[in-house]
Amino acid sequence: MKNRYITRKVHNEIPLDIQIILWGIWGKHSVDRNGNVDWLQVFEIKVNDDEYIIKHWSEKPKYSHEKHIPKKYLSDVDECKLYIIDDDEYATMLFPDER
Repeated sequence: MKNRYITRKVHNEIPLDIQIILWGIWGKHSVDRNGNVDWLQVFEIKVNDDEYIIKHWSEKPKYSHEKHIPKKYLSDVDECKLYIIDDDEYATMLFPDER
């Protein structure tokens, strides 16, 4: 298993339970695709009345999936976009403006 990192901004703004869910989605996607995934994975968190919608996508190979989670199971978070960048040695979760 490769090392995983988050930026200070992610640490301060994204609750741990949501970080864990994003890492889980990323890890499952990588396993399901036998490691054949794009170096850039994009996650967009949308807030509905009673649920969070986590959209995960990448460009190469083209992939898109949505996960719906009732708000009552997660900490509060604002709508946002996050990246996980995988450089084969380690993976980093960050906001788009931190590139």
